[in-house]
Amino acid sequence: MKASYMFMSDPRANDGTVMDWVECLAELKQNGLDGVDVFARQLAKMGLATDAFMARIRDMGLVPAVYCIHTDFISPGADVQASLDAVRAGAEVCVKHGIGHLFSAGGQHTNSGPAAMDRYVAGLQQALEITRQAGLALSIENAGQMCHTWQSLLECVERVGPDMKVTLDGGNFILAGSDAIEAAEHLGPRVVHVHVKNFVPDPDHRPYPYRYCPPDQGITDYRRLVTILAQAGFDGFLAFEPEGWPDAPAPQGVRYCAQLASMAAPSG
Repeated sequence: MKASYMFMSDPRANDGTVMDWVECLAELKQNGLDGVDVFARQLAKMGLATDAFMARIRDMGLVPAVYCIHTDFISPGADVQASLDAVRAGAEVCVKHGIGHLFSAGGQHTNSGPAAMDRYVAGLQQALEITRQAGLALSIENAGQMCHTWQSLLECVERVGPDMKVTLDGGNFILAGSDAIEAAEHLGPRVVHVHVKNFVPDPDHRPYPYRYCPPDQGITDYRRLVTILAQAGFDGFLAFEPEGWPDAPAPQGVRYCAQLASMAAPSG
């Protein structure tokens, strides 16, 4: 296993100011960072050309861990063709830059119910055919109101097909009232990536009665989770999610991911 960082928002320094992204990744590399989860939307927001970004992180001794695209196969009336075009474009980026995993997210926070699940399954089946032909893994995560529990996520990927993979988010299961350890036990063979964040109870916090904390201190026991996944054959990236600033500083989170990866490394 290796440590990654989700490049999904403007990186923050300890004082809350926006950091130069190169300086941010350089600091995180000193804390054990191996890879970067590359979010297409964040590159576009920052005006960063994909090819130049990929070249720069490789020059820094980092690798692109996964390429992340926004899709919506779920919302009523969603433009499925536009999402499939995004999958094709994402697959092209992956093939060009030697990335074996495409992550698809979108539509899960505002939709729920059987009809939404049917739409999601149908769209993912088409997306999976695109990534299969490109020789890539395709994954979705547990999030929002769709596939947010391990049971509903398992139902979805089983309906899509045996090649549909999972990015397991150990923090989102807390928000859904689900159990990340049970998720690892039931979904382990399909997991290709892990999002690492954590929460502690906070009854006064809204919209969920939890607040961010460093990932080694919250409800989800990542040491146990990683052990279960390793036993299921997982050997991918543990990606720190930086949205918990200032309660979960990125250097500390990445360092913990690196420690987890080292713990899971085979002896001898």
